Amino acid sequence: MTKYFCISLLFLSSCSLVEFKDVPAVARSLIYGPPEIDVTMSSYEKVPYSFAKINIGRSGSGLMILLSINDDVYEWVGSNGEVIFTKNGKIIRTIGLEYDVNILNPKINFLNCGECYSQYFIELSNPKALINQNSFFKNSHKEKLELIKKIDATVMIENFSTSKFKWTGENIYWFDDSGQVIKSNQQIHPSLGEIEITFYYK
Repeated sequence: MTKYFCISLLFLSSCSLVEFKDVPAVARSLIYGPPEIDVTMSSYEKVPYSFAKINIGRSGSGLMILLSINDDVYEWVGSNGEVIFTKNGKIIRTIGLEYDVNILNPKINFLNCGECYSQYFIELSNPKALINQNSFFKNSHKEKLELIKKIDATVMIENFSTSKFKWTGENIYWFDDSGQVIKSNQQIHPSLGEIEITFYYK
């Protein structure tokens, strides 16, 4: 992905979810190849919305705001119309990226399993393809994660494989004690760099 998006924190108003009509006003600041964004306790407290810090590959970082939650699917939107949908922290659909994905049967519920297996079909763009992916989730270990404060996190590892592209990899999810994802490292498309997301909830 060649474009990244950054929300100007100064233009945000109060509530945890932004309305779609307000997105252009609060997320208009588009940056090409930005430096790393440092989210501090001070900057977190100034933002009334839930947001996510996103890094894709090595091209810098940006922020996306939480637009909606429907049936446990979180919709995160960027300044130029880019959208990422997550369920239990896993990216299940993207719109507006250079390489988009769409999981067609996202029955993803691995939060309470020690070890579990999932299989799903994924639509890829650029090039267009439909692949069948197999994933094995394993509750790995506990570790302290330092974001704006130290958090005791549970680490879940997903090992996936596909036959069509001979594409394999590992995704990692960090959950807090309430079972809410707070960070993830994911590979969602064979042509796209790893996506690192840190979630900041309100």
